[in-house]
Amino acid sequence: MCKWDHDKGMASNAIVLHLPDWCNTEKQNRTICVDKCISHVIPHLWAYGIETLANCCGHLHIQAKPSLVLPSRYNGTQLDEISTRIKEVDGREWQLQQWVNNKLTTTKGGERCVKQSQ
Repeated sequence: MCKWDHDKGMASNAIVLHLPDWCNTEKQNRTICVDKCISHVIPHLWAYGIETLANCCGHLHIQAKPSLVLPSRYNGTQLDEISTRIKEVDGREWQLQQWVNNKLTTTKGGERCVKQSQ
């Protein structure tokens, strides 16, 4: 669990990263805010050509895991590889999610499970 300070808000708990040109190309603003405690993971994934859409460290929720939203084009084998890449730089268990048919899904062992509709 990180030391995310709710009293100080996003400004003191996040850093700004510049998206690579090939990543999330629909996004006009080419910067993203990333929670400090996971900021080392995102560039590591980018270095392997892994596109990311959103991320969160869990913000002090006791049961929360860091999470990452990935494009729906990644399949089970690729999702397993992404998990392996994350473990190279961060030992926590991560929740990998994807938007599929307007539903946020969470992957388990490379398989997609519908988590919620939004």
